[in-house]
Amino acid sequence: MSVSKEDVVWCYRHLLGRDPESAEAVEAHLNSWPDFKQMILTFIASSEFLEPRPNVRLPVTSTVMHLLPPVLPKLEIDVAATSKELGKCAAKIKAAWEHMGDERAHYSVLSSEDYMPEKLDTSIDVFWQSGEIEAAQAIRALDLYGSSQLAKKVCVEYGCGVGRVTVNLARHFKLVHAYDISRNHLEYARARAKEVGASNIEFHECASDFRVALEPCDFFYSAIVLQHNPPPVIMELIRIALTALKPGGLAMFQVPTHITEYRFDLKEWLKTDHELDMQMHCVPQEAVLNLITATGCHLLGLREDGCTGAPDKIISNTFFCKKE
Repeated sequence: MSVSKEDVVWCYRHLLGRDPESAEAVEAHLNSWPDFKQMILTFIASSEFLEPRPNVRLPVTSTVMHLLPPVLPKLEIDVAATSKELGKCAAKIKAAWEHMGDERAHYSVLSSEDYMPEKLDTSIDVFWQSGEIEAAQAIRALDLYGSSQLAKKVCVEYGCGVGRVTVNLARHFKLVHAYDISRNHLEYARARAKEVGASNIEFHECASDFRVALEPCDFFYSAIVLQHNPPPVIMELIRIALTALKPGGLAMFQVPTHITEYRFDLKEWLKTDHELDMQMHCVPQEAVLNLITATGCHLLGLREDGCTGAPDKIISNTFFCKKE
Protein backbone atom coordinates (compact mmCIF):
# COMPACT_ATOMS: atom_id res chain seq x y z
CA MET A 1 0.00 0.00 0.00
CA SER A 2 1.59 3.25 -1.16
CA VAL A 3 1.55 6.52 0.77
CA SER A 4 -0.82 9.37 -0.05
CA LYS A 5 -0.21 13.12 -0.32
CA GLU A 6 -2.03 13.48 3.01
CA ASP A 7 0.44 11.03 4.60
CA VAL A 8 3.40 13.05 3.33
CA VAL A 9 1.97 16.34 4.59
CA TRP A 10 1.25 14.73 7.99
CA CYS A 11 4.92 13.74 8.34
CA TYR A 12 6.12 17.22 7.47
CA ARG A 13 3.75 18.95 9.86
CA HIS A 14 3.94 16.58 12.82
CA LEU A 15 7.53 15.39 12.62
CA LEU A 16 9.31 18.43 11.17
CA GLY A 17 6.84 21.11 12.30
CA ARG A 18 6.45 22.71 8.90
CA ASP A 19 4.71 22.39 5.57
CA PRO A 20 6.45 20.71 2.60
CA GLU A 21 8.79 23.07 0.78
CA SER A 22 7.24 22.31 -2.60
CA ALA A 23 4.84 20.11 -4.51
CA GLU A 24 7.88 18.40 -6.01
CA ALA A 25 9.04 17.35 -2.53
CA VAL A 26 5.67 15.73 -1.88
CA GLU A 27 5.81 13.89 -5.20
CA ALA A 28 9.31 12.64 -4.42
CA HIS A 29 8.06 10.97 -1.23
CA LEU A 30 5.06 9.46 -3.00
CA ASN A 31 7.41 7.58 -5.30
CA SER A 32 9.94 6.55 -2.64
CA TRP A 33 8.14 4.63 0.11
CA PRO A 34 5.92 1.53 -0.03
CA ASP A 35 3.94 2.42 3.11
CA PHE A 36 3.35 5.01 5.82
CA LYS A 37 5.57 3.31 8.39
CA GLN A 38 8.60 3.31 6.11
CA MET A 39 8.15 7.00 5.40
CA ILE A 40 7.93 7.81 9.13
CA LEU A 41 11.17 5.90 9.75
CA THR A 42 12.88 8.02 7.12
CA PHE A 43 11.62 11.29 8.61
CA ILE A 44 12.71 10.43 12.16
CA ALA A 45 16.18 9.47 10.94
CA SER A 46 16.65 12.82 9.15
CA SER A 47 18.99 15.49 10.46
CA GLU A 48 16.15 18.03 10.46
CA PHE A 49 14.05 15.87 12.77
CA LEU A 50 16.97 15.32 15.15
CA GLU A 51 17.87 19.01 15.45
CA PRO A 52 16.25 20.89 18.38
CA ARG A 53 13.42 23.17 17.26
CA PRO A 54 12.33 25.10 20.37
CA ASN A 55 10.37 27.72 18.45
CA VAL A 56 8.45 25.38 16.18
CA ARG A 57 4.68 25.57 16.54
CA LEU A 58 2.61 22.96 14.77
CA PRO A 59 -0.10 24.49 12.60
CA VAL A 60 -3.70 23.97 13.73
CA THR A 61 -5.20 22.06 10.83
CA SER A 62 -7.80 19.38 10.33
CA THR A 63 -4.96 16.86 10.36
CA VAL A 64 -3.88 17.94 13.83
CA MET A 65 -7.46 17.64 15.08
CA HIS A 66 -7.39 13.93 14.27
CA LEU A 67 -4.69 13.36 16.90
CA LEU A 68 -5.76 11.99 20.27
CA PRO A 69 -6.45 14.63 22.94
CA PRO A 70 -4.02 15.08 25.87
CA VAL A 71 -6.48 13.75 28.48
CA LEU A 72 -7.69 10.22 27.79
CA PRO A 73 -9.93 7.79 29.70
CA LYS A 74 -8.27 5.14 31.85
CA LEU A 75 -8.28 1.74 30.17
CA GLU A 76 -9.15 -1.55 31.85
CA ILE A 77 -5.99 -3.63 31.34
CA ASP A 78 -4.75 -6.68 33.22
CA VAL A 79 -0.97 -6.21 33.43
CA ALA A 80 -0.14 -8.99 35.91
CA ALA A 81 -0.24 -12.77 35.52
CA THR A 82 0.87 -15.89 37.33
CA SER A 83 3.77 -17.99 36.06
CA LYS A 84 1.33 -20.57 34.74
CA GLU A 85 -0.69 -17.91 32.91
CA LEU A 86 2.45 -16.40 31.39
CA GLY A 87 3.44 -19.84 30.12
CA LYS A 88 0.04 -20.26 28.45
CA CYS A 89 0.39 -16.83 26.86
CA ALA A 90 3.82 -17.72 25.51
CA ALA A 91 2.53 -20.91 23.91
CA LYS A 92 -0.17 -19.00 22.03
CA ILE A 93 2.27 -16.31 20.91
CA LYS A 94 4.84 -18.85 19.73
CA ALA A 95 2.27 -20.77 17.69
CA ALA A 96 1.08 -17.60 15.95
CA TRP A 97 4.53 -16.26 15.09
CA GLU A 98 5.93 -19.56 13.89
CA HIS A 99 2.91 -19.81 11.59
CA MET A 100 3.50 -16.31 10.26
CA GLY A 101 7.22 -17.03 9.92
CA ASP A 102 6.38 -19.97 7.71
CA GLU A 103 3.73 -18.20 5.61
CA ARG A 104 4.82 -14.54 5.38
CA ALA A 105 7.86 -13.82 7.50
CA HIS A 106 8.87 -10.46 6.02
CA TYR A 107 5.30 -9.15 5.92
CA SER A 108 4.89 -10.03 9.61
CA VAL A 109 7.85 -7.74 10.36
CA LEU A 110 6.64 -4.80 8.24
CA SER A 111 2.99 -5.12 7.29
CA SER A 112 3.07 -3.86 3.74
CA GLU A 113 1.72 -5.86 0.79
CA ASP A 114 5.07 -5.22 -0.89
CA TYR A 115 6.66 -7.66 1.57
CA MET A 116 4.37 -10.58 0.87
CA PRO A 117 6.34 -13.55 -0.52
CA GLU A 118 5.15 -13.08 -4.10
CA LYS A 119 6.41 -9.46 -4.19
CA LEU A 120 9.67 -9.74 -2.27
CA ASP A 121 11.88 -9.94 -5.34
CA THR A 122 11.13 -6.32 -6.20
CA SER A 123 10.90 -4.87 -2.68
CA ILE A 124 13.50 -6.68 -0.60
CA ASP A 125 16.14 -3.95 -0.99
CA VAL A 126 13.79 -1.35 0.52
CA PHE A 127 12.97 -3.79 3.31
CA TRP A 128 16.64 -4.19 4.28
CA GLN A 129 17.22 -0.45 3.88
CA SER A 130 14.55 0.24 6.51
CA GLY A 131 16.62 -1.78 8.98
CA GLU A 132 19.62 0.44 8.32
CA ILE A 133 17.52 3.50 9.14
CA GLU A 134 16.25 2.04 12.42
CA ALA A 135 19.71 0.93 13.52
CA ALA A 136 21.11 4.37 12.72
CA GLN A 137 18.42 5.91 14.94
CA ALA A 138 19.41 3.61 17.81
CA ILE A 139 23.08 4.52 17.42
CA ARG A 140 22.18 8.22 17.45
CA ALA A 141 20.30 7.68 20.71
CA LEU A 142 23.33 6.00 22.25
CA ASP A 143 25.49 8.92 21.20
CA LEU A 144 22.96 11.38 22.60
CA TYR A 145 22.99 9.69 26.00
CA GLY A 146 26.76 9.44 26.18
CA SER A 147 27.42 5.79 25.40
CA SER A 148 30.79 5.30 23.70
CA GLN A 149 33.20 2.54 22.65
CA LEU A 150 30.37 0.42 21.28
CA ALA A 151 32.90 -1.88 19.60
CA LYS A 152 33.68 -3.22 23.08
CA LYS A 153 30.07 -3.61 24.16
CA VAL A 154 27.27 -6.17 23.99
CA CYS A 155 23.82 -5.53 22.55
CA VAL A 156 20.62 -7.53 23.04
CA GLU A 157 17.82 -7.19 20.53
CA TYR A 158 14.49 -8.73 21.47
CA GLY A 159 12.25 -9.70 18.58
CA CYS A 160 14.90 -9.77 15.88
CA GLY A 161 12.54 -11.24 13.30
CA VAL A 162 14.37 -11.91 10.05
CA GLY A 163 17.43 -9.87 11.05
CA ARG A 164 16.37 -6.60 9.43
CA VAL A 165 17.80 -4.35 12.16
CA THR A 166 20.05 -6.97 13.75
CA VAL A 167 22.75 -7.11 11.10
CA ASN A 168 23.05 -3.32 11.14
CA LEU A 169 23.41 -3.18 14.92
CA ALA A 170 26.14 -5.81 14.63
CA ARG A 171 28.29 -3.37 12.66
CA HIS A 172 28.69 -1.25 15.79
CA PHE A 173 28.91 -3.73 18.67
CA LYS A 174 31.37 -6.38 19.76
CA LEU A 175 28.52 -8.88 20.03
CA VAL A 176 24.77 -8.91 19.42
CA HIS A 177 22.47 -11.41 21.10
CA ALA A 178 19.34 -11.61 18.95
CA TYR A 179 16.20 -13.21 20.40
CA ASP A 180 12.99 -14.29 18.72
CA ILE A 181 10.16 -16.61 19.66
CA SER A 182 9.76 -17.95 16.10
CA ARG A 183 12.09 -20.63 14.81
CA ASN A 184 11.09 -19.81 11.24
CA HIS A 185 11.98 -16.13 11.57
CA LEU A 186 15.34 -17.05 13.06
CA GLU A 187 16.17 -19.23 10.06
CA TYR A 188 15.74 -16.18 7.82
CA ALA A 189 17.78 -14.06 10.24
CA ARG A 190 20.69 -16.50 10.28
CA ALA A 191 20.66 -16.60 6.48
CA ARG A 192 20.71 -12.79 6.33
CA ALA A 193 23.62 -12.59 8.78
CA LYS A 194 25.56 -15.08 6.68
CA GLU A 195 24.72 -13.17 3.49
CA VAL A 196 26.18 -9.88 4.81
CA GLY A 197 29.06 -11.48 6.72
CA ALA A 198 27.83 -10.56 10.22
CA SER A 199 29.66 -13.16 12.30
CA ASN A 200 29.27 -11.42 15.67
CA ILE A 201 25.60 -12.32 16.19
CA GLU A 202 24.34 -15.09 18.45
CA PHE A 203 20.74 -16.05 17.76
CA HIS A 204 18.49 -17.36 20.51
CA GLU A 205 15.11 -19.04 20.12
CA CYS A 206 12.91 -18.08 23.05
CA ALA A 207 11.63 -21.22 24.71
CA SER A 208 7.97 -21.78 25.52
CA ASP A 209 8.95 -20.39 28.91
CA PHE A 210 10.20 -17.08 27.51
CA ARG A 211 11.00 -15.81 31.01
CA VAL A 212 14.52 -17.24 30.89
CA ALA A 213 17.03 -14.46 31.61
CA LEU A 214 18.56 -12.61 28.69
CA GLU A 215 22.31 -12.35 28.25
CA PRO A 216 23.84 -9.47 30.25
CA CYS A 217 24.19 -6.45 27.97
CA ASP A 218 25.28 -2.83 27.64
CA PHE A 219 22.38 -1.96 25.34
CA PHE A 220 18.90 -3.42 25.00
CA TYR A 221 16.83 -2.67 21.91
CA SER A 222 13.30 -3.62 20.87
CA ALA A 223 10.91 -1.93 18.44
CA ILE A 224 7.56 -2.96 16.87
CA VAL A 225 7.75 -6.19 18.88
CA LEU A 226 6.38 -5.78 22.40
CA GLN A 227 3.11 -4.45 21.02
CA HIS A 228 2.21 -7.87 19.62
CA ASN A 229 2.18 -9.47 23.08
CA PRO A 230 -0.55 -9.41 25.75
CA PRO A 231 0.02 -6.74 28.44
CA PRO A 232 1.26 -9.11 31.19
CA VAL A 233 3.81 -10.50 28.74
CA ILE A 234 4.91 -7.01 27.71
CA MET A 235 5.52 -6.12 31.35
CA GLU A 236 7.43 -9.33 32.02
CA LEU A 237 9.62 -8.88 28.94
CA ILE A 238 10.48 -5.30 29.93
CA ARG A 239 11.33 -6.50 33.44
CA ILE A 240 13.62 -9.23 32.11
CA ALA A 241 15.27 -6.84 29.66
CA LEU A 242 16.03 -4.14 32.22
CA THR A 243 17.25 -6.75 34.68
CA ALA A 244 19.76 -7.93 32.05
CA LEU A 245 21.30 -4.46 31.70
CA LYS A 246 24.79 -4.12 33.11
CA PRO A 247 25.45 -1.16 35.45
CA GLY A 248 25.43 1.95 33.30
CA GLY A 249 23.72 0.07 30.47
CA LEU A 250 21.11 1.74 28.25
CA ALA A 251 17.77 0.50 26.97
CA MET A 252 15.66 1.75 24.07
CA PHE A 253 12.31 0.07 23.62
CA GLN A 254 8.98 0.92 22.02
CA VAL A 255 5.51 0.01 23.20
CA PRO A 256 2.01 1.48 22.72
CA THR A 257 0.61 3.05 25.88
CA HIS A 258 -2.94 3.80 24.72
CA ILE A 259 -5.30 2.29 22.15
CA THR A 260 -8.74 3.84 21.80
CA GLU A 261 -11.46 1.63 23.33
CA TYR A 262 -8.91 -1.08 24.14
CA ARG A 263 -9.43 -3.42 27.09
CA PHE A 264 -7.65 -6.59 28.13
CA ASP A 265 -9.01 -9.33 30.37
CA LEU A 266 -6.35 -12.02 30.78
CA LYS A 267 -8.67 -14.91 31.63
CA GLU A 268 -10.92 -14.04 28.72
CA TRP A 269 -7.94 -13.81 26.34
CA LEU A 270 -6.58 -17.19 27.45
CA LYS A 271 -9.96 -18.86 26.85
CA THR A 272 -10.26 -17.44 23.34
CA ASP A 273 -9.20 -19.48 20.32
CA HIS A 274 -7.20 -16.81 18.49
CA GLU A 275 -6.31 -16.77 14.81
CA LEU A 276 -2.65 -17.42 14.06
CA ASP A 277 -1.99 -13.78 13.30
CA MET A 278 -0.44 -10.72 14.92
CA GLN A 279 -2.33 -8.75 17.55
CA MET A 280 -1.93 -5.18 18.83
CA HIS A 281 -1.79 -4.52 22.56
CA CYS A 282 -0.78 -1.71 24.90
CA VAL A 283 0.20 -1.14 28.53
CA PRO A 284 -0.37 2.00 30.64
CA GLN A 285 2.53 4.43 30.50
CA GLU A 286 2.49 4.71 34.28
CA ALA A 287 3.02 0.95 34.64
CA VAL A 288 6.09 1.10 32.38
CA LEU A 289 7.56 4.05 34.27
CA ASN A 290 7.05 2.28 37.60
CA LEU A 291 8.73 -0.83 36.23
CA ILE A 292 11.74 1.17 35.04
CA THR A 293 12.22 2.44 38.59
CA ALA A 294 11.59 -0.97 40.16
CA THR A 295 14.38 -2.56 38.10
CA GLY A 296 17.00 -0.07 39.27
CA CYS A 297 16.88 2.12 36.16
CA HIS A 298 16.01 5.74 35.58
CA LEU A 299 14.26 7.36 32.66
CA LEU A 300 16.44 9.35 30.28
CA GLY A 301 13.83 10.25 27.72
CA LEU A 302 10.35 9.46 26.47
CA ARG A 303 8.98 10.23 23.03
CA GLU A 304 5.80 9.59 21.15
CA ASP A 305 6.68 7.73 17.97
CA GLY A 306 4.99 6.72 14.75
CA CYS A 307 5.62 3.00 15.02
CA THR A 308 1.95 2.03 14.86
CA GLY A 309 1.02 4.36 12.02
CA ALA A 310 -2.35 5.23 13.58
CA PRO A 311 -1.97 8.53 15.50
CA ASP A 312 -5.73 9.02 15.64
CA LYS A 313 -6.21 5.79 17.62
CA ILE A 314 -2.94 4.73 19.21
CA ILE A 315 -0.28 6.43 21.30
CA SER A 316 3.06 4.67 20.99
CA ASN A 317 6.06 5.60 23.12
CA THR A 318 9.77 4.96 22.83
CA PHE A 319 11.44 4.80 26.24
CA PHE A 320 15.12 5.50 26.88
CA CYS A 321 16.47 4.45 30.29
CA LYS A 322 19.74 3.70 32.06
CA LYS A 323 20.71 1.19 34.71
CA GLU A 324 21.89 2.85 37.92
